[in-house]
Amino acid sequence: MIDVDGIVVDPDANRRTQLKQACFGVPKLKRIDASKSLDEALRKLSVGEASDYTAIFISKRFKKEEIADFIKAAKETPRGQDSAYVLVLLPDDQESQVMSEGLLDGADSFLLEPFSVETLNKTADLAVEIKQKRQDLREKAAVNILIKDLLKHVDIVSERLVRSQEGGPEFKYLKDLKIRTNNLNERMLELYKEYLPKLLEDQPAPTLTLKQEASVKLSTKHRIQLKAIERLKARGIDVSSYESETPQISPNNLWQVENIDANTIRIKFAHELYDKPTSDSFYSYISKLDLNSFKILELDLSKTKVMSGYALNQIFKIINLVKEKQIEIRMVNLSGFNQELYDILRLDLNW
Repeated sequence: MIDVDGIVVDPDANRRTQLKQACFGVPKLKRIDASKSLDEALRKLSVGEASDYTAIFISKRFKKEEIADFIKAAKETPRGQDSAYVLVLLPDDQESQVMSEGLLDGADSFLLEPFSVETLNKTADLAVEIKQKRQDLREKAAVNILIKDLLKHVDIVSERLVRSQEGGPEFKYLKDLKIRTNNLNERMLELYKEYLPKLLEDQPAPTLTLKQEASVKLSTKHRIQLKAIERLKARGIDVSSYESETPQISPNNLWQVENIDANTIRIKFAHELYDKPTSDSFYSYISKLDLNSFKILELDLSKTKVMSGYALNQIFKIINLVKEKQIEIRMVNLSGFNQELYDILRLDLNW
């Protein structure tokens, strides 16, 4: 049973007392405060941070315009933002027109005289439901805004860095947002994990395209291995076993693919995973790669210092791709902005 706290707002002292006493007969209605005026109630709602009032009972003895203004203002307060607003009708007010006007003024429900335990129970249950829905909507909106703010500044900072500029005040702001991501409660963290991949899908590609001057540097041993394989191929000899043990180079020389052991395949970048051509070609390459015999895919970003939101979206597309194959994905050797990004965004590639 969820406890319900509330406020009775009525200019008539006897009516306030009567409703409070009726509430005491309902076990789930734990604490009921009372206010003689809407201004007094608004002051109570404005103090504190927790949204701890579930139901606000408002007497119809107040003027219609005053009630509408109060509900509007109360929904902006810390303790009233998620509350249910229950209009307590007078005997002469229990008509459909009065009720429809009350709904237009912001009321969520109505309480009709005479008060009964059954009616108050139903009102309390409805108030709990309304409060939970409002909390959910508010938390969803807050997480949505937080992620959009994060991704906006990720792209601003990453473009500055690839242009060899300082991260600027946006980088400091981005680091400050880390405090907010770290302080997400359990419910909001689940929403964050749900929304981040979806909002990444809307990330625009960077307008800046980097020159692909970087290339994978082959070791002497690697060059000898590749030349030996080519000679064996020329002689018509099956070289598949040799190729599986030799690091492979992507067609554009931007990354190297290597079998670490029987279960692990590693892709090592030699270029920033930033712009659209590189990000798209990387996803395309992975989608065609035969990963069926592996359990772990490692992305080695030791040579990659900057990643855009668009590139990060391609990473999440790869995550979904390898999840279907029940393969674990890891980012290894993070450095520079990418390490900051990983921490700020609270990334977990196996969400």
